[in-house]
Amino acid sequence: MQLLSAADPYRTLLKQGAKKWNAWRQQHPKTAPNLGNTDLSQLDLTDIDFSWMRLEWVDLSGAILKNANFRCADLRWADLSNADLQAANLHGANLKGANLSRANLHWTTLCGANLRDANFKLADLRDTVLMFADLMQTNFEEADLSRADLVHTNLRNADLSFATLDSADLRGANVAGASLICSNLYATKLSQSQFAQANFSGALIDYIDWQ
Repeated sequence: MQLLSAADPYRTLLKQGAKKWNAWRQQHPKTAPNLGNTDLSQLDLTDIDFSWMRLEWVDLSGAILKNANFRCADLRWADLSNADLQAANLHGANLKGANLSRANLHWTTLCGANLRDANFKLADLRDTVLMFADLMQTNFEEADLSRADLVHTNLRNADLSFATLDSADLRGANVAGASLICSNLYATKLSQSQFAQANFSGALIDYIDWQ
């Protein structure tokens, strides 16, 4: 893990807060700093603009990232465990293999994001917008996806065991081969979804909307 030194200009900017960082990015619109493989854990980066940036393998565990802009950022294999991403924008971001276990993603936007093989175990995804996201083989074990928008998502072979999908919208989703063992599907919208070989053993299936 590369820890930026105190003398590093990017580290200095980040330590001054989102306002300074965002102003610098606006002044240098053609510059996208590469912060891949960098330790940014536990930092308060509320409102930070990390859009279109390379952040592969970055350590943002425990960071405060409320309202952060990660639009189209490269976050492959990033560590975002226990991070606070409430209301963050990750539209079109690449989070393949990222660790978001126990992260707070309430009201977060992940439309069209690549989340293959990502880990959302015990994460808070209430009211999250995930429509058209690629969630193949993603781990949502024990995650809370209440009222989440999962319209037209790819959930093939995903692990949703013990997950809460109360009032979630999965219309048109591909859930083939997924594990929904002991999941809560109360009032979930499932019309036009594909469920070939999905495992619903022990799942709560009440007031489902199939229309």
